[in-house]
Amino acid sequence: MALKKSTINTYRFTPAIDVCNYVIDKSSQRMSSIFKCLKKIAEGYRNWDLFKFENSLKSINSGINCLNRLSELYQEDVSRLNDFLKPIKENANQLEGVLNASPKERISMETVEELVANALRRAEEGKYDDAVARLYRALEMIAQSQFIKIYNQSTSKFPYDKLCDELKERYSGKIEKENTVDLGCYSAYKQLSIEDNKYGKLFMQNEIKIKSLLEQRNKSIMAHGITPLSKKKFENLYDEFVGIFGIDGKKIKFAKLDPSALIPVGIDWGN
Repeated sequence: MALKKSTINTYRFTPAIDVCNYVIDKSSQRMSSIFKCLKKIAEGYRNWDLFKFENSLKSINSGINCLNRLSELYQEDVSRLNDFLKPIKENANQLEGVLNASPKERISMETVEELVANALRRAEEGKYDDAVARLYRALEMIAQSQFIKIYNQSTSKFPYDKLCDELKERYSGKIEKENTVDLGCYSAYKQLSIEDNKYGKLFMQNEIKIKSLLEQRNKSIMAHGITPLSKKKFENLYDEFVGIFGIDGKKIKFAKLDPSALIPVGIDWGN
């Protein structure tokens, strides 16, 4: 079987797991043992891509530890994976930092960065509507994280009495039980700007540009529209987002499997 390079290199983790399963089932005990470890790592990255951070870290660390144990039996083979393992270990440390820094609800700037990085990965797969949906979620979560930081309150059940005068007038007829209101994205940033919050001010200063992101999200087939987004449109929106908020998903890079590292182990990767 020719194993294709694209499985992990393009973040197609489920096919990568399928490849591992094939090798585990069809190859020698040596290769089967090694690919059981690689499968755990691939499962970890799949969970990471689904924002299942705890499960992700557990699987990645399990795969790394698995290879460490095998290095005693198959030292030459496992040593050829050192270049592959180095960025994976860095990713594991990075993910551990996200888990340690984030509150229980995962509403944090660390998760915002993960969302933006995830948007880039979806774009690399050509899933531009998915990518824009993640950018929009990142935009929402920036405000939500700041509300937790400033008020220790969510935007969905925010005390009406704490609103600025402009928003009190706007939400006077939308008060819910316990005298709370459910703030939309724009209103949340408006409230933050009144608090002299960095992100609130950035939002209001770039209101016109941000409306473009909101409009494109609404036109997206993933929201209310029927027109798929193009690569160029996503790239323009992404550049605007990074330019305004300074949050670049390129800083979070998944390790990519270099299939050539496994060729000496005996796997035919094909063309």
